[in-house]
Amino acid sequence: MFPFFQNLRQKLYDRSIAHSVSIRLSRLGIGVSPYIIYREDSSSINECPPFEPSIERVTLENCERLLSDFASELQVSPDAWRRQLQEGKIALVMRLRDESVGYTWATLRYYAPYHRRTELGPKQAYLTDTYIAKRVRNQGMATLMRHAMYRELLRRGRTEFFSVSDFLNTPAKNWKRRMNAMRLELRLALHLFHRWHADIRLRAYADVARHDAESAVP
Repeated sequence: MFPFFQNLRQKLYDRSIAHSVSIRLSRLGIGVSPYIIYREDSSSINECPPFEPSIERVTLENCERLLSDFASELQVSPDAWRRQLQEGKIALVMRLRDESVGYTWATLRYYAPYHRRTELGPKQAYLTDTYIAKRVRNQGMATLMRHAMYRELLRRGRTEFFSVSDFLNTPAKNWKRRMNAMRLELRLALHLFHRWHADIRLRAYADVARHDAESAVP
């Protein structure tokens, strides 16, 4: 019985009951997705530990090789990665002992979570789709992966970073909190049968007003 309860506890941690219900509704063509927009703080790269796995930028030529190490865990094709690269998106892969163990993406033109498209300014970037292989999780790899993307974007002149987390995804929200990401808005995305879409702002967080006030202090 012990493995059963251990697996149950892990499932409850990874995905709340409400999140599971949301997924079931989505399969029926009914989407109800509350999510948070964050502004991330790249200054945390100064606190990065001295050891880092190697980072390789994804290209049209190497994407199949880099993606092959995730084949047992993910159903993502090299063609899907190539399409994103051709759209101007940026991807980095983390390598450890000559094996891909994580990847992350960023876009410089716009972000469109749940069908809501927002154009980005010349100094802005949207960070998305960070994945860490199961065999190396809980070792701080996601943070190292994020820091690598911060550095890549800063080299490109991008200084303001945004990301999104599902409101019901507690581990993701906790990680954003540890990364000192600032909550900007809580929004609700709705869709019916992939034909009707709506995106509603539920609230603007007080974190923003507090941060602006603190920044104004001489």
